[in-house]
Amino acid sequence: MARIVSEMNYLPPEIVGRRFGIHVTSAQEIPVKAENAPDQGQGVVKYTATNPYDVPVAFVLYRGVAGLAPPYYFGNAFYSVYLASINWGPPVASWYTAPELRAPTPSSPDGQYSLGVIEAGGGRDIVAFIFVAPPKSPLSFYEGGIPDASQLVDMHAYIVGIRQAQFCIHYSKAAVAQYMAQTGYSVSGLPPDPFTHASVLMTPREPNYPTNEIMPGQYATVGACAPTQTDRCHEFLESAEGEIEKGDITKSLDDLVNALRCYMTHKL
Repeated sequence: MARIVSEMNYLPPEIVGRRFGIHVTSAQEIPVKAENAPDQGQGVVKYTATNPYDVPVAFVLYRGVAGLAPPYYFGNAFYSVYLASINWGPPVASWYTAPELRAPTPSSPDGQYSLGVIEAGGGRDIVAFIFVAPPKSPLSFYEGGIPDASQLVDMHAYIVGIRQAQFCIHYSKAAVAQYMAQTGYSVSGLPPDPFTHASVLMTPREPNYPTNEIMPGQYATVGACAPTQTDRCHEFLESAEGEIEKGDITKSLDDLVNALRCYMTHKL
């Protein structure tokens, strides 16, 4: 059974009514088609992007569904959920960190998805799935929650260049709550908000590519996150552990007391 990611049908009503400009097909994208995949379940579509080049190509998928969701980048809606455990299962996605394009991504229809960061400017970059199509070959993957493939609009597979970087990733806890309320699933093991992680910065070759996110409050910035008060409190605990290893119990107790005061003072 293929791995099916559904997100459009879980968007809140106020998101569904948002409108963005329609984007013209450009030479800086690869052909992509969508068809219904009833063998994978009701409301599932199969995307097939075909790489015409002699080298691997990375791309991001931009699409919307008429009457259901405005166009946005696949994976942007609930990326924090995909990195966590849904109903105690393995994560749907992980961060793409390879310095160059090699293996197809996802590696198979039931393989794990990969996330990267699309350069959007203004210090608010976009987290989304990154796909890698092998040379002169198609790459297929699935999406659920779409009534019919004919309803897909403004669909583009934008070719992207990549470079490794560290990012401060912000996500919306309201988006997580929306996902759990709509699906009835439990989500555990969420990262802190914000959090620092290495991945790749993706720059579409199309100069007029769209830069809209879909859920307010979700974005990434290049560079590590600034230390939070929680981080500072954790430093006391880490110091206490280090002092115990050195055998300095007195200094370790002092650090533990400082950690407790830090947490109580800031109600963490």
